[in-house]
Amino acid sequence: MADDARPPDARRSGAGSSRFGRNYHAFSSFGIATVGVIVAGLSHWWLVPLIGDTPPVRLMLVVTVTASAWLGGLGPGLYATVLGLGVIIVANDAPGDWASLGSRLFRFGSLALLITFLFEGLHAARRRAEAKEQAYRRSEGRFLRLVETASEGIWAIDDAGQVTYANPRLGEMLGIDPARLVGRPMQEFLAATADDPTGRLHDVNGPSAWREVQLRGEDATAPHALVTSRSIGPDEVPGDGLIPSQGAPGGVLFMATDITPLKRAEEALRENESVLHSFYESSSMAMGVVELTSDDARFVSANALADRLFGLPPGQLVGKTATDLASSLEGLSLWIEQIRACRETSRPVRFESRGFRSTGPQWVAVTLSPMGPACSGRALCSLIVEDVTDRKRTQEDLLIAKEAAERANRSKDRFLAVLSHELRTPLTPVLIAVESLLESNLAPELCPALEMMRRNIELESRLIDDLLDLSRIARGRLRFDLEVVDVHEGIRRAVEICRDETFVTGLEVVTALEAQHHHVKADHARVMQIAWNLIRNAAKFTPPNGRLFIRTANPGGPAVLPGSSGERGAPRLVVEFEDTGIGIDSEVLPRIFDPFEPGHDDVRGRHTGLGLGLGISRSLAEAMGGRLTASSPGPGRGSMFRLELSTIASGNAHPAGKPVPGAAVSPAVAPGSEKLHILLVEDNRDTLRFLETVLRQRGHVVVTADRFAIAQAALRETRIPFDLLLSDIELPDGNGLDLMRELAARGTTPGIAMSGFGADEDLRLSREAGFVAHLTKPIDLKRLHQTIHNATIKQADLATATRGGFGQEAGKSATGGDPLR
Repeated sequence: MADDARPPDARRSGAGSSRFGRNYHAFSSFGIATVGVIVAGLSHWWLVPLIGDTPPVRLMLVVTVTASAWLGGLGPGLYATVLGLGVIIVANDAPGDWASLGSRLFRFGSLALLITFLFEGLHAARRRAEAKEQAYRRSEGRFLRLVETASEGIWAIDDAGQVTYANPRLGEMLGIDPARLVGRPMQEFLAATADDPTGRLHDVNGPSAWREVQLRGEDATAPHALVTSRSIGPDEVPGDGLIPSQGAPGGVLFMATDITPLKRAEEALRENESVLHSFYESSSMAMGVVELTSDDARFVSANALADRLFGLPPGQLVGKTATDLASSLEGLSLWIEQIRACRETSRPVRFESRGFRSTGPQWVAVTLSPMGPACSGRALCSLIVEDVTDRKRTQEDLLIAKEAAERANRSKDRFLAVLSHELRTPLTPVLIAVESLLESNLAPELCPALEMMRRNIELESRLIDDLLDLSRIARGRLRFDLEVVDVHEGIRRAVEICRDETFVTGLEVVTALEAQHHHVKADHARVMQIAWNLIRNAAKFTPPNGRLFIRTANPGGPAVLPGSSGERGAPRLVVEFEDTGIGIDSEVLPRIFDPFEPGHDDVRGRHTGLGLGLGISRSLAEAMGGRLTASSPGPGRGSMFRLELSTIASGNAHPAGKPVPGAAVSPAVAPGSEKLHILLVEDNRDTLRFLETVLRQRGHVVVTADRFAIAQAALRETRIPFDLLLSDIELPDGNGLDLMRELAARGTTPGIAMSGFGADEDLRLSREAGFVAHLTKPIDLKRLHQTIHNATIKQADLATATRGGFGQEAGKSATGGDPLR
C-alpha cells in the first residue's frame, strides 16, 4: 500500500521526519563547511613548522566546498566558499605579492562557485522530483479514501474478466469480503448472463452507459443495482492498492448503486396500485378523472360503473367530453361551471344535476376534488358520481308527506278550535242558568244538585282547556307572563279551587308550607294550573278517606336549575305532593307523563281521565325552567310528585287572585250599581235568552240581536248611545270583530267579546278589533259582572284621561294586567 494510504497519524509522523531530515542535512552541511575550513587553516599554521613545507590548503578548501554543496546545496556551498576565501587571505605567505594573492583567490572562488551552482542544480531537480512524488502519493491516498468510503460499489476486471479490485461497499452489497472477490470471474456475481460485461472489454473509447442488473451473493442475497461502466486501456487496470498493473492489456471499471430499496418501494407501489385499481374498478360508486379544457371538460379516466352510469359500453367513457354526454345546455353549463369552480378555488365541490344524460339516471350527485400539480400541470379533477334518483324521490315524497302532515296539523288545530267552540257554546246557557238559580231564593235541598251541575260544567271546560294547551305546547306557541309569584299563595289558592272536588272524593289535604324562600319568576296562572292538576290527580287515584300531603322546602344543591330564570345563589324551592293512593307500577312510571296515557284505578276498576294533566304540568314546569318528577314505592303504596323551581328575591309577588285557565274566579272588586245600555249579540238563542234575563235582573237596559245585520240596524236606529257591547265573534252572517270596528269608529263605546274560541290568535284579533276583554265560553256570571264593571271603570278613566291629557293609561284595565285575559 502507498505511503499516503497509511493512517493520518502515520502520515503526519512521516512528514515530520522528512522535515527533520531536511533540517538535519542543512545543519550538517554548514557544520562540515565550518569544520573543513577550520581544519584547512589550522593545517597551514600547524604543519608548516613541523614539515617545513606548505600543505595543500586550497585543495582542502575545494573538498570542503564540494562536500557542503553536495549535502546542503547553494547556501552551505556559498558559506564554505566565503570562509575559504578568508582562510586564503589570512594564510598568504607573500604579503606584498598582491597579484599572486588575487590569482589564487580568483581561481579558488571560480572553482568553488562552479561546484556550488552545479550541485544546487542537482538539489533543485531532486526537490522537484520529491514534491511530485509526494503530490502523487497524496492524490493516490485521497482517491483511495474516496473509493474505499464511497456509497457505491466499485470494482474493476481485466481483459480475462477476472476481478482485479473491489471496494468494501461492493462487498457489503454481495455479502462477501472484498478481498475474496479479487481473482474470481465476474460472472459468478451476476444473476443473469445477459449482464456479462465482457463485450465492452476492448471498447476503450466507447461511451459509459447505465444499466440495471441483479447481483448474486454467496448468502443468497440478490440486490438490484444500477451500474455504469467504462473501458480502461492497457496499463490502466488497477491492481492491489489501485496501482495500475504494468503490462495489463486493458479491462472495465464498474460503479454500482444499490437500488434494492427503490425496487422494493416500486414493487410495493405496484401492489398498492393494483389494489387501488381493483377497488377503483369494483367500487360501488362511479368514479373518474376529468380534465378542464378551455371551454369543455374531458374524461381521462373512468371505472366500469361510471361507464354503466352514463349508459355507455365498458371503456367508452374515456375521451368523451361533457358536450358529448350532456343532453341539455343547462346541464352542460352546470357541469362546466362546477368543474371550473373546483379548479379555481382548489376546494372540493358537490352539486346535484338532473337529467344530465338522457340514458343515465334522472338525478346524480357529483363530488369534485382538485388534483395537485403532480399531475403534469394539467387541470384535473377527480369525481364521484352517485345515482340519487331514489333519494330525491324519497325527499319529494317526504316533502309531500310533510305538507300533508302540516295540512293535517292545521286541520287538527282548526278542528280543536271548532270543537272547543262547539263544546263551550252549549255549556254557556246551562252554566248561566245554574248560577242564576244558585243566586236566587231556591229551596236548600236543590242547591247540592245545582252545585254538582256547576262543578261538572267547569270540569268539562277544564278538559277543553287541556286539549288546547296540549296543542299549543306541541307547536311551541304557549305564552307565559313571567312575574314574581308567591308559590305558597298559589298552592293555597289551588287547594281552595279544588275544595269541592276533594270534598266529594273524601280526600284530606294536609299542607306544610315551610320553605323560607318561596318566590319564583314564573307565570302565576300556570303555577296554579300545575298545582291543581296534581291535586286533582291525587283526588282521582286516592281511595276515600285518603290523604294528600303538600310540603315545601329549600334543600341544598344547585342554586339555579338549567334553563331557569332564577337568581344565581338563591336556593331551590321543592314542592312535594305525596298521596296515600293506589300508587304507580314500575312499568307504568316511565310513561306517566306521556299525553293520552290515562292512569288505571284498580280500586274502581277503570281508566281515569284523558291522561293530559300530568303531561301538560311537566311541559309547563320545564317551560318555566323547572322540573317535575314522579316516584312511587309500588302499587297500593301511594305516589309522590316533586316540583322543583329556582327562587328569586320576593319583591312584589303577584296577588293570589289572578285567574287560572278553566277555574272559577271570584271578583276582586264587587260590581257597582251602575245601570248600562247594553247591546247583546249572540246567535245561540238559549245563551241570548239567559244572558238577557241575568243582565236585566241587574238593572241594565238590554237590546238583543242574534244576527250581524240586526246588530248593525240596532246601532243605527238607537236614539240612546250604547254604554257597552257584549258580542259573540262567530255570527251566521258576519262576525263580532267587524261589529266592534264599526262601533269603535263611531265613538268610545267599550266592547267585551264572548266566544268559544280562546286561543292566543283569537285574543289578539279581539284586541286589535277594539274589544277591552275576551271571555271564553262557558261564561261565568261572576266573572262577567266583574268584567262589565272593569270595562265601565276603564271607559270612565279613558274619558277623564282624554280630557286631562293622560291618554297613555287608557290601555290598562281597572285591576291591571292584560284586560283580554
